[in-house]
Amino acid sequence: MQLVASPQYAKYIAKLIAEVQDRWCAVSTQNIRVLGTTLSVPADLETDWRLFMRLRNRYDTGDFRHTEDELRAMNRFMGWIVEVNEELCARQTRLEGVWGSQRRSPGGPSSPA
Repeated sequence: MQLVASPQYAKYIAKLIAEVQDRWCAVSTQNIRVLGTTLSVPADLETDWRLFMRLRNRYDTGDFRHTEDELRAMNRFMGWIVEVNEELCARQTRLEGVWGSQRRSPGGPSSPA
């Protein structure tokens, strides 16, 4: 059953769709940078991905109808994106930096005379 969103709710869902799309692009780029491979949707989320894309395409054309299944699919898809992001962040190497006063040379402007 298709539901038509009120104008305020449609704006909220449109923001969620844009956020999911932006995070998908960011995580895909990060996956290439960290692992050197393209990110693909796992088989168990294929249906959720298709429902999300259908919802996104509909909202892009100004048709603000959606189903509860589409919203739940978007939620599951976003959850997977967050999990992948966490895994990628854990695999990155930490860079140790030199901060603030440690970079100053002795006898510089901050040292006592």
